[in-house]
Formats: sequence, structure tokens, C-alpha cells
Amino acid sequence: YGLSCDLAGNLYIGDWGNNRVRKVNASTGIITTIAGNGSSSTSGDGGAATAAGINSPIGAAADNAGNIFISEYGGGRIRRVDAITGIITTIATGLAGPCQIVADIAGNVFVATQSGGIIYKIDTYGAVSTVAGGGSGSGSGVPATSVSLLGDEGVAVDVGGNLFLADNGCCLRKVDTAGIITTVATYSNQWTALDIYGNLYFTNGGSYVCKVAYASAFGIGYPPIPPRSICMGDSVAYGYTGGVWSSSSTSVATID
Repeated sequence: YGLSCDLAGNLYIGDWGNNRVRKVNASTGIITTIAGNGSSSTSGDGGAATAAGINSPIGAAADNAGNIFISEYGGGRIRRVDAITGIITTIATGLAGPCQIVADIAGNVFVATQSGGIIYKIDTYGAVSTVAGGGSGSGSGVPATSVSLLGDEGVAVDVGGNLFLADNGCCLRKVDTAGIITTVATYSNQWTALDIYGNLYFTNGGSYVCKVAYASAFGIGYPPIPPRSICMGDSVAYGYTGGVWSSSSTSVATID
């Protein structure tokens, strides 16, 4: 289901139906299992990631050091696979439907929760905090933690630390580094990705992948090119060595 790419262009797939996380090597095209033994149990912390039980891993992302972070949808937790040892551990629990997961350039991890409607941050020390959602208010230009979100499946982060949220079935939202939330575009969406040029990609209701040109650079109210459909797909990722990746329930494709 969920996709992400690291800076080398390797692709990570949350193969939630098979309770595994896959990696497609950018150079060889070879796919391998990097976490999960096929069991839907939550087990195996402190051991090899490939021997662990992972309950419906819907998303996975790598930080700049090569550590892999997994959103375990069925277990309501975040797992970490160490880049050097391959050992898996749990770094957050009690999350309501964790979906897309991303890491910023500093190594902080952000998680969108579908059922909870909250965006969480896990810093490099392991502290978990809410950065958007969880409130009772609404509107744009207000603190992100004061609003109620409809249920977020998607989150992306740009090089400046701004977050882009898929407020499910409603709109695309931006949370700036001051913690203020604004609306970027009013389109049904589920999964998000940013490229190095600041273009924002999102899945439109799980059917199409759309693009908002220069959303990161210009922000709220100024997409120079209206969102346009570029392919079909349930999730989307940007490949830093080129191309956009999209997935359906059974396949993965790239768009050059």
C-alpha cells in the first residue's frame, strides 16, 4: 500500500496485506523483505526485523542515516529498524490508525493517523508530541493543534520543515514551522509527497494521483497550476533520483 523513497532512490513498500515491509533497490531493481515474517502479530522487538511479527504495516520511511520507520496500522504503533544491526524496536504506541510516515532532514519522524485525525512528531530522542489535530476548532491561520482534522492518512515534509497534510476527504493543509495551519487546496485526498522542486503530489480519493505545482514554494492560495491528474493510484512517493511512484492494491508503477 504505502510508498516512500530514500535519497538514493530505493523504494520502500508497506505490504500490509502480507504483513511485511519491502525494499526495491534503485540500482538493481531487486525486491527484498526488510521487516516482517508474515504474521499479523506484534512481536519480535529486540531481534532481527525480518523475524518479527508486524500487524498490517501500511507505511515505511527511511531517515538520512538509513534507519527504517514503520507505521504498524493494526498494532497502533511505530517500529524502527536500525540501519546497522537490522534490529527492530517499538518507539511509539497507542496511535489510532497510523498511516503515512516521513522523516525530515534532522531525523524527526512525522506520522499521520487515519482514525485519530492527529499528526504526531517523534523527535530524535523518542519524545512523542502532537503537531496538528486533536483540538475542537476549525479554520485557517490558527494554531494547528487547535483544530479538529477529519482523519489524516497522508503527511509530507519539505526541506524547510513545513508539513503538508491530507485532511482526508476535505483538503490539503500546510503547517508552517511556527505551528500555524492553512489550507493549500480543497480536494479530496489521502496520501501526499513532495519533490525537490516543491511540487506537491496527492492521491485523490484513492483513485488518482494529482499534482499541485510549486505548493511548497508559494504556499496557501497560490498554486500557479491547478491540481491535475497524472495517473491512477492509492499512494504516492517521489523518487529523489527521478520519477514519481504510485501504487494500487496489488501493483506499483513509476511515472517519469
